Amino acid sequence: MSRTAEDTIKGFVYQFHKTAKQILVSDMDAEIALEGAIEDIDIKDVTGDITAIQCKYHESQGKFVPSLIYKAILQMALNFINNPNLKIKFILFIHTPDYITQKNRKLTQQEFDSALNSTQESIKKIAEQIPSTFPKANFIASVDIEFAPHFDELSEQLKKELGKIGINNSDVNTILYPNIINHVALISTQKDPASRNTTKKEVIDFLRKTNDIAISKWTLFLKSRDMILKAKRTQLLEGLKLNTRTRCFYFKERKIENINDEIVIFIRNYLDKYHFKALHTKTPTFVLECDFTTLCDIQYRLYQKKITANTGYIGNRFEEASFNREPLTINTSKSKADREFHVRLLMAPSDIKSINIRKNDDIFLISDNTPEEIDTQDVQIFLSGVESREELEYILSIRNTYEK
Repeated sequence: MSRTAEDTIKGFVYQFHKTAKQILVSDMDAEIALEGAIEDIDIKDVTGDITAIQCKYHESQGKFVPSLIYKAILQMALNFINNPNLKIKFILFIHTPDYITQKNRKLTQQEFDSALNSTQESIKKIAEQIPSTFPKANFIASVDIEFAPHFDELSEQLKKELGKIGINNSDVNTILYPNIINHVALISTQKDPASRNTTKKEVIDFLRKTNDIAISKWTLFLKSRDMILKAKRTQLLEGLKLNTRTRCFYFKERKIENINDEIVIFIRNYLDKYHFKALHTKTPTFVLECDFTTLCDIQYRLYQKKITANTGYIGNRFEEASFNREPLTINTSKSKADREFHVRLLMAPSDIKSINIRKNDDIFLISDNTPEEIDTQDVQIFLSGVESREELEYILSIRNTYEK
């Protein structure tokens, strides 16, 4: 990952931390919009007043200088103009390395005038949209500048708020903390504005109901990454020890880097660990988002590894009954079984509904969300946003490290 990409993700994750903390310190039924119509976080109280918060994280900046906020405050000014009938309090939540020496304060007229007169092209374009009749004094009075703590400090503040909820048997570090970050990230990235609204009550209800350990690109970016992966591995281990579970693995396209190149290795490693004995009677299913040519190629590569895959295709036509049939077993011994086929290999999205015919006990989704076509009733869903085969094999206890 490039430094620029890493800084971008860190900026988003920092905003998710502020959003999560803001939710937890809000009134229970306050309406909270993530990536709202006004700013990054819009909070409407019972009186209809709005607090609109914009987050900025400048970790590499040496110290605070007013030019860092010019664009942000001009954007706030436009939102002030576009919402004349709303009572809005604006907060610019900004981190720079010298935040400890700074004091929270109001925006000054000098800072606003300097922003309006900036010669930077991108800022000038915004300033040109602000009319000369703009009620400058009223706007300036509505803007607070809040100097924000370092990423790690904000993280600890969030964990402290999570500890106050008092959810029994739910560890803050490995369950509540990654889950609230992932939950906020999922809400924030919804395309429909209505889907980006929530309340403190809704978020706490979600946290009370979930006991899974959220793994996504957002939670794997956290400092507690190692702890989260290890906890997920421990959580899955007991279920993986059982021989009688019917399991399905669904690989979202491009979720794991070079998945088409890596899938044969993963399937072989999985079979060597969990599906080689006569007692292992439940044939696993592997679902990939791919085209027919790729499916056939993977089937052949598995064949070269002495692994027979049932794709359900007779020629170029998919037969659901053929896909879901049980394999014949030949030359069975206590320690080993030779089967007609070893895995089911399914192409998505065209054939995805076929996994709903034979109910799986466990579906492992290597994805950030559950595909709508999958029937989740009476099925244990494990959602995991791991980004490498090694990480996936680690949480499944196939290997002892996730390093390449």
